Amino acid sequence: KYPTVPLTFHQRKNASEDLFELCQEIPGLTDDCSKILEIARESKSWDLAIAELITQILVVAYCPPSDEMLEGLKRHLLTMGFSC
Repeated sequence: KYPTVPLTFHQRKNASEDLFELCQEIPGLTDDCSKILEIARESKSWDLAIAELITQILVVAYCPPSDEMLEGLKRHLLTMGFSC
């Protein structure tokens, strides 16, 4: 298991902005994510929660239900310069 590396305030702010920008693509998701992050902040697990939420939203946004190999996510990450 890798050690936890906490995010800086600036990194957290950017992650929040990125998450809520993604949420706008899926109706009703903004409120749900806000509630989850509020609970995560109280339990000091915000960094993990934001990472998991962004991952789940990317899969929902870019992978159709039949995409078991996550090819849609792979294509999206490639457009951002990530090697898959």
